[in-house]
Amino acid sequence: MGVVTDWSGARALVKTGPPIRMRSLRRDDEIEGWRVVEIAPRRVVFGRDARRHIVALFASPVRPAIASPLPDASASEGD
Repeated sequence: MGVVTDWSGARALVKTGPPIRMRSLRRDDEIEGWRVVEIAPRRVVFGRDARRHIVALFASPVRPAIASPLPDASASEGD
């Protein structure tokens, strides 16, 4: 899934299936009973009755853990 914005507005690109195919949706379009409520750069919101489903795009990357320095191998060789 992704979002594309051009002179005509925002579109959500959604993969459906099977068979797998890409669909281009605008606000208020429907897909499998869900209506596109909002298209933002980092999320798409779908609505059905009183329910909302938010699909987050491009989640923040996981920060790498800080590794402890390796013990100095040469220090233990002389023991």
